[in-house]
Amino acid sequence: MKLPLKLLILAIIDFILIWLWTSGVKPANGVAIYIIFVVPLAFIINMVIALILLIIKKKEAALLFSINSVIAAIIMGVLFWNAIQP
Repeated sequence: MKLPLKLLILAIIDFILIWLWTSGVKPANGVAIYIIFVVPLAFIINMVIALILLIIKKKEAALLFSINSVIAAIIMGVLFWNAIQP
């Protein structure tokens, strides 16, 4: 399977999981500062997965997760921001 298709599948999975989490949290308007913590957390989690995959010699998967770290952070920011809007 080609890398762009794998990225698309991973982004769709990220979107679904993050959407389920943000819709379940239902944050109040006053917790907008929380975005400062959850967006980097999404980035860091994907980078840690990429590092682990790189250590165990799965270079293509490590590249996939390193690119996905940016995509997941953007998705997390957008979905969480939309969840706190009135």
